Amino acid sequence: MAMKALFCYLDVSLPETLRRHVTRPEASEFTTENMTSWYSAHDILGWPGELVIDETSTTEDTITTIAAASGLPQAGHDNDLLPAVP
Repeated sequence: MAMKALFCYLDVSLPETLRRHVTRPEASEFTTENMTSWYSAHDILGWPGELVIDETSTTEDTITTIAAASGLPQAGHDNDLLPAVP
């Protein structure tokens, strides 16, 4: 059976990245200034077929998109495992 590699990039702006970061349990491990210095907009890998997901994609839509692109089954996923994002 041939293995398939899937390259995914979540294309998120710096303001949205910072907003999401504060919701993480590890948020205190590095600062806004650290993240700002590391940030590189639209830093895709450039691989053929790379899947770029826009920041407006909901968690559910992102999961569905990645699962479909990877060939994973679309039925029977657990919605109770989705994180709560304010």
